[in-house]
Amino acid sequence: MFFKNLFLNTVPVTEAVETVAETVAETTEVLAESAFSFNPANFISNLYYMGVGMLAIFVVIAAIIGMVYALDVLVKAFSLKLPKKQ
Repeated sequence: MFFKNLFLNTVPVTEAVETVAETVAETTEVLAESAFSFNPANFISNLYYMGVGMLAIFVVIAAIIGMVYALDVLVKAFSLKLPKKQ
């Protein structure tokens, strides 16, 4: 309703600016209270998820290293069997 009145020019500009400023202030307060607070207990409980993520990264890197090593062995094995061009 506010924006409809704003576009129809029925709300004075100063009132619109004050309303927007109040909305921004309320939103800032809500964010400051909820999203940006540090709770050590939550940090400790989230260490499990961080460990699982790090383990997953380690497994993926190990799989990539294994595949590269296997390709290296296969390429060397097949290159020894092929006759060399002169």
